[in-house]
Amino acid sequence: MQLVEKSKAEGEKVMLERKEKLMGEIEKVRKRADEFNDLGEMDRMTDYVTEVRKLQKRIGELDTEIAWLNKVLLLVLLLKFVSVNCYNYLNILSFEECL
Repeated sequence: MQLVEKSKAEGEKVMLERKEKLMGEIEKVRKRADEFNDLGEMDRMTDYVTEVRKLQKRIGELDTEIAWLNKVLLLVLLLKFVSVNCYNYLNILSFEECL
């Protein structure tokens, strides 16, 4: 049981680190998007297009990371639900055996 708890704590730490990194990256993207106001002059249009493409690519990468985190969190919730139900079921079985 100790190994399970250690693995759980390690997994939670990794998830928290990834979440914090993701939040930082989202903030960077937000700030970068705010900088587009400076690229509004006609002579800076090619810079604008280049920066928009880079930003779109980064947003796609962040979207993939968010989807992965959501899948993992959903899996964790499902596993908790299943383990609680199995535990309750086992308790019912052992209670019936005592009758």
